Amino acid sequence: MEQSQFFRLVRDALNHLDDAPFLEASPLVNLLAGPGERFDGGALRRQVAEALEQLRPPQGESGPESSWRRYRCLYLRHVHGASSERVQEELRVSGRQMRRDHLMGLKAVAAILWAKRLRLRRPEQDAPSPTRPRTPTGIAPEGGPLVSDRRDPDQLESDPLDASPLEPGLHESSPLEVEVTKLGSSPPDRSLNVKQIVLTVVDTITPLAESRGVRIQLALPGQLPPITINRAVLRQALLNLLSLAVEGEHGRRVEIRGATGALGVELQVAISSSRPTAWRTADERIVTTERLIALQGGVLHLEGGESGHFAARLQLPVAPTATVLVIDDNLDFARLFRRYLWAGGYQMIQASTGSQAIRLAREVHPHVITLDVMMPALDGWETLQVLRRDEATSGIPVIVCSVLRERDLAFSLGAADFLVKPVTQQALHAALERCLASPLPAAHVTERSQ
Repeated sequence: MEQSQFFRLVRDALNHLDDAPFLEASPLVNLLAGPGERFDGGALRRQVAEALEQLRPPQGESGPESSWRRYRCLYLRHVHGASSERVQEELRVSGRQMRRDHLMGLKAVAAILWAKRLRLRRPEQDAPSPTRPRTPTGIAPEGGPLVSDRRDPDQLESDPLDASPLEPGLHESSPLEVEVTKLGSSPPDRSLNVKQIVLTVVDTITPLAESRGVRIQLALPGQLPPITINRAVLRQALLNLLSLAVEGEHGRRVEIRGATGALGVELQVAISSSRPTAWRTADERIVTTERLIALQGGVLHLEGGESGHFAARLQLPVAPTATVLVIDDNLDFARLFRRYLWAGGYQMIQASTGSQAIRLAREVHPHVITLDVMMPALDGWETLQVLRRDEATSGIPVIVCSVLRERDLAFSLGAADFLVKPVTQQALHAALERCLASPLPAAHVTERSQ
């Protein structure tokens, strides 16, 4: 399948995100299904929604405003169903800028799903295509795309995914492109220890760094969640960045930092230089790194400025230990839980209404559900009753999270645990561990956390 056709399918799926019959009939259902995987319209909706969430910049992101605009543009338009005029008003941009943000966001979502298709594709499913699949465009130090699209934004809305020019350094059907695609499409390792991989890479690059008088320092926390990425891909990506980082004046300092971000583990190669400098974004190593990481579901961001301090930041997908459905109409609370859950290596899906939650619970069958009580229309108590009476969801443990101290009522309706808001990360993780250890609802559980 051509990438332009795939892009149109993804665009149509986003336009019909809540239209179950439409999604069920979409060719993407077959294109994104793994071997032996049961994939239907509900699964497609989750895949598209998760790809959209990967565009969300980390909490406290200080990078380009365009990253937030593209995410918010797609979220408001396709999740909230806002009109184009409403999106313009919310983002405070012109119609021209909104169309550009919308298109670039669509391309990024489609590229994430295309990368998944490449990882799943078997030889008998599709013949090799000489056309290079597109990847999400990286961000240059000044905040613009690595490859600018100078066409009229009013004409961009219908452009195909592969309409913009190729990145420098990777040419159609070149030997490098073939090798990069082959390596980037390798199956991800399910539970990689980030620190161990970084140490092996530093051991490999140290002789070159020492020959150039460059110091490499590590600033990694004691514990980082395991990640889901191919080991060889991560090593090559880090080696590409470090080989660039050690070039330059004698005595520069290179630091490798690690942290748990809102979307997974973040690794940063940061450089302190005595003179203003920046990443050479057209360098073959940058282009291949961006592509390798994108094919594995990650993102590369480049940051820099006149101060002489610049960095490359990799967002890497965490290996989820369990899926948690968070039911809450308070978006700030949901964002807080997203950080908590990522820190513990959990995968989160969200519902803001009781009816939406019941549908997702039936489709996804999460390991655990957290449930707010005070919600409009179908409240938390009614939602809990429906979940308990439905054979498809009755075995999923539910943690009621509420400012109301109605512990006994929650347990009488079949809740597995009860947490009083505000909920701490420690209390949430403890409750999840209890539920996963004893997944059946237990009315006798007592309130253990405040």
